[in-house]
Amino acid sequence: MSGGGKFMEIDPKVLRKTLIINFVPAYIITKKLLPKLRQRKNRSAIINMSSITGAYLSHNVGAYSSIKHALDIYSRTLYK
Repeated sequence: MSGGGKFMEIDPKVLRKTLIINFVPAYIITKKLLPKLRQRKNRSAIINMSSITGAYLSHNVGAYSSIKHALDIYSRTLYK
């Protein structure tokens, strides 16, 4: 599910599906595992796979690009 096309031309159902596929699983898994990882005495890491399109403006993959950027920012906030 790429969420391709100009952002304002994307069907809201496609945007929602793109969000559910590309962001929600990372959030759910992290939310479940983070408390356990914080209890560990050794260092732990969470690695989220994103895309270079999240860092650059791309007119033809607006939904996908926006959601990958959201995943990048989400991952950075976990680091703090």
